[in-house]
Amino acid sequence: MPKFLIIAAAFALAWPAHAGKPIDERRPLDADGRVAVNNLAGEIKVSTWDRNEVAITGTLGDDVEALEIRGDARNLQVLVRYPRNTRGGVDETLLWLQVPGRAA
Repeated sequence: MPKFLIIAAAFALAWPAHAGKPIDERRPLDADGRVAVNNLAGEIKVSTWDRNEVAITGTLGDDVEALEIRGDARNLQVLVRYPRNTRGGVDETLLWLQVPGRAA
């Protein structure tokens, strides 16, 4: 086996240990509904699609306590919960949301 394939395979096997907790959630959202996102550390990417739902994917930082999704099809809140008194130095969370095209 070529050396670069061995190295690539080693990285592929090691990646899940550093990837954080995977997220794969879906919630109904009206075509003109509202979504609010609160993420203390990391990235939030948003794109639109033609479905009346929100898809939330990505990875939670290892020190995240929970991903909280609350509300209804008119107003939805997505909250990344860190331990109390967290002051920087936390693992970043990556959220990718797909929302209806007319949603706010």
